[in-house]
This record gives sequence, C-alpha cells and structure tokens, in this order.
Amino acid sequence: MYSSLETLYLLVEPAMPVLYQRVRADLKRIVRAYDYEGQRRISLLDVGARKSHYTTGLNANVVLLDVPRETEVQHQLHLGAPPEVLQLQEKRSNVSNYLLEDITRTTLPDGSFDVITAIEVIEHIEEDERFVRSVHRLLKPGGAFYLTTPNGVAVRNTNPDHVRHYTGRELKELLERSFDEVEVAYAAKRTRFRKWGLRSWNPSRPLVTVQSMVGNLINRFEKVRFPMEAAHLIATCNKRVDGAGATGTEAGQDS
Repeated sequence: MYSSLETLYLLVEPAMPVLYQRVRADLKRIVRAYDYEGQRRISLLDVGARKSHYTTGLNANVVLLDVPRETEVQHQLHLGAPPEVLQLQEKRSNVSNYLLEDITRTTLPDGSFDVITAIEVIEHIEEDERFVRSVHRLLKPGGAFYLTTPNGVAVRNTNPDHVRHYTGRELKELLERSFDEVEVAYAAKRTRFRKWGLRSWNPSRPLVTVQSMVGNLINRFEKVRFPMEAAHLIATCNKRVDGAGATGTEAGQDS
C-alpha cells in the first residue's frame, strides 16, 4: 500500500524532467531483474538520497544515505540531508533506514546490497575512485550499481560544489577500475524544452508550472543522437558473481 506522498509522486511522474523519468524506468527494470522470482524484496542503497524521489514505490527495501547538511554551500544549493528529511522514513512504504554518513568512510559490512544507486552524486565527491571502490565492496556478488552525472562534454561546470564533470570515456575508465561490466549512455537532450522542464512547479505561478510540464513531455520524445546533445551520463555496472573487480582483487581494499 502506497502512502499519500508516494501516490502523489507516481501520479505526476509523466510530467517530471526527462532524467527523472529515465532513471525511474531503468531502476524499475533493474529491480525486476534482481527480484529473485518474487521470493523477497531486494536490498537497495540510495546514495546522496535526500528525499529520494527516484526510489519511490520500488519493490525494494531501500536504505537512504546522505551526508548531513552543514556547510554554507550545502544550505545555498540544498545539498546534503537536513534534519527533517529523516522523517521521510515514516512517509515511504519501502524505506527501511536513513543513514547520515560519508559512503567513502562507511562501516557498513561487505556485500550488504543487491543494488546501489547514486543519482547526480559522483560529481560532488573529491575521492571518486575511493567512492567507486566503496560501492563495489558494499554490493553483493552479481549486484548492480546505477549512477548518473552531468555530461562533461556538453555541460560546463559552474556549480561551486561540483568537483568535476566527466566525459563518457573518463567515467567509463573510472568505473572499469573496479567493475568488469560497465555501460555508459547519454540522456536528456539539451533543448529549450528541457530548460522549460527545469522550472520549478508553483501553484502561485500556474502558467510557469504548465510550461514546465509541457516542456518535460516534449523533451521526453527528443532523441539524443550525439554526445554534445546530452545533459547527463548514465552508467550501469555489474559486480562479478565471484566478487572480484576488474583487477581481480576485492575493490574495497585500499592499497
């Protein structure tokens, strides 16, 4: 049974930004692939979660993880988790826990999760290779890591909290240091309709809200043909069943 918050998100999903829709579709597919023939809910870690719209309604036991909102930049850009976000656990039927910690320093045990997601997170992390190794360590053998990040070929880095924007090749090379199976794709065509869709919904500005919804609906059908047209990179990684990384050693171990 969905909560009222989950029902609201599911109703407005078709008018949400294209990246949101793509992520939702991909995560539903991934969860179905790991559902163990309906025997149990899979375990899913959502890194950099905040309110975690992306995992709403998924058939999974979701653990949300984010760093606390502390710095001035975090407050200005609404990054990290404010104290009130911990109440989200009570408003979502599939959230089992909310952790406030840095995943690159986490003490969570090896092989804790079937699926790990990081939506628009890795660009904020200084120690990106350590981050990927931590994800690999936390995944069960055969598990999946799904992430998105701005497309460095097309999107200039003007965000004070972004450490870097990756090209498709850079992101793939980073992930392949820990994972054998890595696929990188491009998403969300950069057009005026995408810009419309990024405008905030506000009941006091109904015309802007409608324009945003229309922009998202149109942008959904605009195909990305070349890397320069895409606003985002999407990567899917799979951990080998024997638990080894691309180098044949456990990716969570620091040298």
